[in-house]
Parts: sequence; C-alpha cells; structure tokens
Amino acid sequence: MTAPEVHAHEGHESHEGVVRCSWAEASQSERLYHDGEWGVPLRNERMLFELLCLESMQAGLSWRTVLEKREGYRRAFHHFDIARVAGMEDDELTALLHDSGIIRNRRKIWAIRANARAALAVKEQQDLVDYLWRHVGGCPVQNAWRSVADVPSMTEASERMSRDLKRDHFKFVGPTTCYAFMQSSGMVNDHLVGCYRHGEVQGAVRDRWSHLESTERDSGISGNIREYVEIAEACGREAVLRAYGVAWGSGGGRGRHAPRVSYRPEGMRRGATG
Repeated sequence: MTAPEVHAHEGHESHEGVVRCSWAEASQSERLYHDGEWGVPLRNERMLFELLCLESMQAGLSWRTVLEKREGYRRAFHHFDIARVAGMEDDELTALLHDSGIIRNRRKIWAIRANARAALAVKEQQDLVDYLWRHVGGCPVQNAWRSVADVPSMTEASERMSRDLKRDHFKFVGPTTCYAFMQSSGMVNDHLVGCYRHGEVQGAVRDRWSHLESTERDSGISGNIREYVEIAEACGREAVLRAYGVAWGSGGGRGRHAPRVSYRPEGMRRGATG
C-alpha cells in the first residue's frame, strides 16, 4: 500500500503514546492495517495476488478508499481465487459496474481478470510466489529510513518487477504501484525507524534465526524441521538455501535433521536490495 503522498508525513505519536507511520493515523482501518499487516512478509499465493490487485486499484485514489472496499472486492472476485477470477465472464464483470462495494471503473475491473489470467500463465511455468519475490532476491529488504524524504516511491527493483509483470500481461503495474506492493507485502520494510512496527517487522525473522541457533547449541543437532520451515516461509526456501548457505545434516535434510545455517543472509542486511 503506499501512494506517493504517504511519504509526505513523519512518524506520528498517537493518543495512546504509540509512534506510527503518520498515514496510519488517518483512520481506524488504516491504523489496524498498519499495525497488523503492512510490511509483514507475505508468501501466500492467493493473498499476494489479492494484494497486487488491490494495489493496482489504488492508482489515482487513496489507499483508505481501497482498503475500506477490500471486503467488497473479496465478495466480487471470489476471494481472489486465481482460477475462478480468470474464468469470470464478461457479463459478470459488467454487473460489477453497479456494485457499490468496489471501485466502479471498467478498466480496473477488467484488469483484475486479466491479472488472474496472467498469474495462471506464470503458474504454468513457475511458482507465483517465487516469481514475485525474486525481485528482492527472495528475502525481505530491511531499510532504515529516518525521514520520509528518504523513502523512495520506486526503486530499481520495483522497475524490474514492473517490466516483468507488464511483459507477462499484468495490468496497472507501474513501478510506483509495484513498490507499494513490495512495501505492503513485506518484500521491503519501509516503516520509519521511529515507528514501533519497524523493529517488530525487522525482528520477526531474526527471532527465528536466534531460536534456531539456540536449538542447535542446546541439542547438538542442526535444529528441527519446524524452525527451518518457519524461516523458509518468511524468507523463501530458495533464498534460505542460497543466501544462508546450507550444509545438510547427517539425515540429508530429512526426518529429524534440518539444514544447518552457516551464515546470515544478504537479504537481512539493511538495504541489501531494492
């Protein structure tokens, strides 16, 4: 989520004494979204597709407008089930022009179906989650912006994503929209350092890393599968295998032995990508 105007504000202390990104204090819906979703690494295929579509709906509008119509979009577009959306007929889309629960813009409504069809085509060749996350190397970029003036509206990574998505027939996916998508989906952590969520988002994967190290140290084995899987879900399995550097345990990575992580990932270093 973030339109360029969001970057025009500094961190703001709420009435309960919590410092948030200023845009989050504009409404209750934005505050809840900021506190619970924005910037949290997301690796669920359906949810990523939903978020990409919603970000594309924001063009020319406020995020609050889109966010407050999110449930309407879910009802209208089969909760963003990619195959079902791709199969929607023209008369179904035409009927949505009268649905007050969504933004009634013909081009944007038809774009959601086009994006579903584009996503299906991608899925025939590769995993959709990996296809999207590869633009940040598969692991969240941890930025440390102190001023909103430092926060970009697009980056080289979002420009690459935009080019790839347009090449693959996605609609309403300019580099600014793509960067907003990267921020929302946790591909980048763009909470200002003064925002209380910056450290929480940044620390989530590191907490798992620390727990894994403790497990290895205390048990004498290379950790357990559950902890590895949780890290993999946050950063992406391929990123873990590539960036963490894996030496498989005696069990070959199966059964009770998880891969041993030999060093911290590049993507965990501030500003490594994007």
